[in-house]
Amino acid sequence: MKKYDFAFIIHPRDKQELLKSYPIFRFIPNFLLYFISPRIVGDIVYKDDKGKKLNGALIAIINLPFQFLKRDNKIKKRILAALKLASKIGAKIVGLGSLSSPAVSGGLDIKDQSNVSITNGNALTAAVVTDDIKQLSKIVKLHKKKVHVAILGATGSIGQGVVHSLIGNVDSMMLIARKQNKLDNLNNILKEQHPDYDISISTSVSEAKESDIIIVATSHYETVLSPEDVKSGAIIYDITQPSNLKKEDWLSRDDVFVVEGGLIRIPGLHVDSITGLDNEESFACLAETLLLVLADRTDQDFSLGYVIQENMKEIENIAKKYNVSSLLKAWDKDTSWGEIKRFIKNYA
Repeated sequence: MKKYDFAFIIHPRDKQELLKSYPIFRFIPNFLLYFISPRIVGDIVYKDDKGKKLNGALIAIINLPFQFLKRDNKIKKRILAALKLASKIGAKIVGLGSLSSPAVSGGLDIKDQSNVSITNGNALTAAVVTDDIKQLSKIVKLHKKKVHVAILGATGSIGQGVVHSLIGNVDSMMLIARKQNKLDNLNNILKEQHPDYDISISTSVSEAKESDIIIVATSHYETVLSPEDVKSGAIIYDITQPSNLKKEDWLSRDDVFVVEGGLIRIPGLHVDSITGLDNEESFACLAETLLLVLADRTDQDFSLGYVIQENMKEIENIAKKYNVSSLLKAWDKDTSWGEIKRFIKNYA
């Protein structure tokens, strides 16, 4: 059996993607997907200019997003089975990709049952999001006195990390999440630490209406951003995988710029095309897993549960060492800061 240095867990983003890879599953009821073993579906290869080479495995759990969102023991067993496979092929650390992370509380629910180190990839994701939003805010501020940012999924692992990092870098924030008690707890912490900062909270997505920048950091079906919830000239920064935005709903809104964020470029990286990424492109969560191997930080779990600022700083420093840079896409196509600047200027 081929040996690997690390592994990254993925899953189909929808039924269509599942059937593209496995047409026979068209005739299999969804509940039977829980009985299909995780499998290696592709490779991640990193090679630097000095000849150092690392091999990673893409391990697929053949379950659909709604099954992960149930966060029950059935999906937990699938994730543990994927970790067992990763250990068997020699992986030193495993990244919890897409909804495999929130399905087990960012790794907290399985850390004591795993015999391989794990990371949820959220530390680097939060760092990349923070840097991108800071840059976006500076551009918006060239044309407006104040920049208002809304964060959907503000109480989640990535959301909280971004909220704490953005305070003082944007003028005000609207924090949006499904559960009022979690919003209240986060708001109380922020108000205690930053009593004069302009923060609002809401369980309603429609409260994002007046925001200049909207960060979509939740894939939950109860928190869906609709075109009518967004003002003309707004920038939407979507980091959800699978995306919480339906492309067909937004094509008529040419007065709104939708950015696919949480992506990076890393020289020397090749990821199997099953991810939809090109050479040297990566989800930040996947890159975090690779970077931890490069930095020889695989002896223990890294990012579990909520993102902490220390982990963000550490992984960001490692990323800089390996020339990692931010990557922006717009509906799966590369975009640039120049395009965004022109858009903001036109709708200022």
